Amino acid sequence: SSDLLIFIPMFFFLRKFCKALVFPPVARYFGITGKVVPKFSYQGWLLLFYTTSTIYGYICLHDKPWVSYPLGESQKREMGLNFRSTAHNEIVWYYSYQIGFFFAELYAICTETKRSDFLEYLIHHIVTLYLMIFSWAAYEHRVGSYVLIIHDAVDIFLCLSKMAHYIKVRDLVMFPTFISFVVSYAFFRMFCLPVLSYELLTVTRFEHSNFASSMLGFILAFVLQALHVFWFYLILRVIYKMFVVGVNEDVRSDEDEDEPSAMVKEKKEDAAEAASINAKKDALSRKNSNSPSRHAKKAAVKKED
Repeated sequence: SSDLLIFIPMFFFLRKFCKALVFPPVARYFGITGKVVPKFSYQGWLLLFYTTSTIYGYICLHDKPWVSYPLGESQKREMGLNFRSTAHNEIVWYYSYQIGFFFAELYAICTETKRSDFLEYLIHHIVTLYLMIFSWAAYEHRVGSYVLIIHDAVDIFLCLSKMAHYIKVRDLVMFPTFISFVVSYAFFRMFCLPVLSYELLTVTRFEHSNFASSMLGFILAFVLQALHVFWFYLILRVIYKMFVVGVNEDVRSDEDEDEPSAMVKEKKEDAAEAASINAKKDALSRKNSNSPSRHAKKAAVKKED
């Protein structure tokens, strides 16, 4: 679509604009400094996109007979009926700006500082892009748009949780947003998406003749599901550390290359500086204790006189 020529550069520059000018002042307002500012700004940009995209996706899909969470029997059959039907204009726009966003993000993650989970993240973006392009070319836009909406809704709470972590308002904001993230992740990505994959493998293939496209869609959805299982394992580790070990950390913190975060680094630097000051004080105290006092010196001088 010619719209991609607009959306790809638009999202690339919007990303740069938000990370450089919009969210850094917000970060400084909350007392965030150092390397945490770019992290906070990036999550702010993602929050802006996913919130807008979820609202628009809901407007596009809420009245469609093939949408429910999870898919029911009637929705499963509707997903495969009227195969090769033309997509509505709002879904065309939904696809166009999503593809533009992921192309811009794919370029960014390949050119910016690499994350420790760079490979998984790269595979996720490539598979998502391929799923969108394939589903559009194969007239499987119903499947593709459904996958998009159940992914975007979860990432809103992920961004909020990470931003709350950076602001250090864990008790007031981070805990409820984190719980919302875990619940939405488990429901949409560990329940709704497998139901869709099962539908692609069983029901849809009997409703239209394009068996190959249905199987390819299933394979791509399966790859996405495997990544989600891996990330859900990391989420469960965070839950274990929070409630069993008693250690609070960033959501999916193991995935950021520069973790421990800048806040932890600053704490270590402060501790080292405090230790250095205390060592100097101890040395000065020992020096004073080993040397005669001022009064002792005066007494010695008077005695000599």
